[in-house]
Amino acid sequence: MGVQSKFYKSAFKTLQERKQISEDKAIAKKNKIYKDIPELLEIDNQLSKNMVIVARYALSEGSKQKIEEISKISLELSNRKRQLLCMNNINESDLKVQYFCNNCSDTGYDKNGKVCSCVKSLAKQFAFKELNSSTPLNNCTFENFDCNRYSDDNREVMTTIFDFCKNYADEFNENSQSLLFMGGTGLGKTHLSLSIAGKVIEKGYGVIYGPLSKILAKIEKEHFSQSDSTTLDNICDCDLLIIDDLGTEFLTSFTTSVLYDIINTRILNSKPIIISTNLSVEELEKQYGQRIISRIFGCYKGFVFRGEDIRLD
Repeated sequence: MGVQSKFYKSAFKTLQERKQISEDKAIAKKNKIYKDIPELLEIDNQLSKNMVIVARYALSEGSKQKIEEISKISLELSNRKRQLLCMNNINESDLKVQYFCNNCSDTGYDKNGKVCSCVKSLAKQFAFKELNSSTPLNNCTFENFDCNRYSDDNREVMTTIFDFCKNYADEFNENSQSLLFMGGTGLGKTHLSLSIAGKVIEKGYGVIYGPLSKILAKIEKEHFSQSDSTTLDNICDCDLLIIDDLGTEFLTSFTTSVLYDIINTRILNSKPIIISTNLSVEELEKQYGQRIISRIFGCYKGFVFRGEDIRLD
């Protein structure tokens, strides 16, 4: 089974589970209401019978008067039903199944028989989750980032960066700006990137995080094995892409081209990226050339992390 098929299979399975849960809840709720208000059960049963009778008469000639009589009775029953619901502060929707997706009623297919957008969304979530499976999101949060670990000379700068990142995560949306974190190892670039990722995921956005070497290796493997996976599409399409350790990957003509395509595509589609690197401006230019670096420095808001390696404490 291809990777893409695996994600879609998981999406349909999730929808089936959701559908069953929703229907079970609706049945339990409806049974409780019927128990408290027996007349409602009698009305609903009679309305169902009337629908069957009307359908039967509709197939025979000369039954217009009979259909009108039954329809009148059904209208009176419906009015009585609304009256009972109002008297007991019950919404009519409480007697219906509340599906997670109103477009497909959790079947996975819309009214035209096409795969619903909710399936595609779930499949992407599963793909993002797999890509982030080795990411230590829970270990790096804003709450456990301590600016006091920096020296007096660097604390103010790092506090400003911390405050910006926290605000960025709180106010994140599809049009948020891209960021570039620069500085030596152990200065908090990865920690703050993961802190942002965690908060943005909590807000319901699709986030992909990973070292560039891992991302490129996965794309390259799928490309040359002709897999049906859409990792590259997901990376270009997710709400926020976080690339860690730019500059540590092994570059080839293929991976360099892929990196440019990722950066350029997301810029053209106004989709944000957060990139962290240990390299200086000069080192970045030497390794990637103006074609890639001009796109980054021209479109990203940059931050230079300062201090000593706080992981050594």
